[in-house]
Amino acid sequence: MEKGDHRRPLEMHEDDLHGQMPPSSNSSISADSAEERSTGRDEGKEADETDYETVPSGRPNDPMVQCLIVRDRSGLKRMNPEYNLYLQGGRKKGQEKLILIARKQAHKNGCSYHIYNVSRGHLGGRLRKKGGNYVGKLKCSGTKIENIMYNNEEKKDEIGAVLFAKPTIMDHMRDGAQPRKLKVVLPPIDQNSIPIPQPKKFDNPYEGLLGQLQSDQLEPGCRQLERKEPVFENGNYRLNFHGRVTVPSVKNFQLVDPQDVSDVICQFGKVDDDRFHLDFKGPLNPFQAFCVTLAQFNY
Repeated sequence: MEKGDHRRPLEMHEDDLHGQMPPSSNSSISADSAEERSTGRDEGKEADETDYETVPSGRPNDPMVQCLIVRDRSGLKRMNPEYNLYLQGGRKKGQEKLILIARKQAHKNGCSYHIYNVSRGHLGGRLRKKGGNYVGKLKCSGTKIENIMYNNEEKKDEIGAVLFAKPTIMDHMRDGAQPRKLKVVLPPIDQNSIPIPQPKKFDNPYEGLLGQLQSDQLEPGCRQLERKEPVFENGNYRLNFHGRVTVPSVKNFQLVDPQDVSDVICQFGKVDDDRFHLDFKGPLNPFQAFCVTLAQFNY
């Protein structure tokens, strides 16, 4: 369970525990050692492995893009960890391809995670908002409940939002510790499989995509995802991650379309102290899926 979490952890389905060993947190992963190669399999295959914007296919039974997130809490990053998103796609352990890096910046009304695309490398190891690698941010409110994804344009537009349902004291007394409930709203997708940025309405971020979640009134073309309800068994909440998650954590989750809860669109879970697996398919692209996990880390 994550430090500071006092709720009953979300465990894997017992089918996941058979023959699964968590990878070592000490294994070295280098972006420079990532190899460009074809695996000859459909599972986790991306049209363009360096493209953080393109939404992969998302039909029922389509395979999910498989990723690894490594949390870096070394040195000065102890208080504000850095998060690194790697594409696995059938690569051997240690040869995953680094594509996105998120760095946290606190401010008086919450915090922001600034996200950089490093799939084609970056000069001098320095990442700056004015550099060519900056692609957008996740802005989190002071309550950590409201989270909005922005692109990197000068007049930032919204490309997604995450909303947590904060249980009341009465909910805790009646139902006990419950898994985190969250909803995600995504904008329409254009003919090139790229999310269409949505302008902020009335210069108020809570009137945009987030407002659609809060009012349960989606505009045409927008999609809503919500957390799949786990099964309560033997004193714990359980989900079947099919071997991709090996450590119980309150942060583990799966996302589904409320119109078809049998088709998992995104799943995220812990495999070691600072290593997590993230799998997703359309209507999420890599940037949006990464932002959902950052909101979960921050909550």
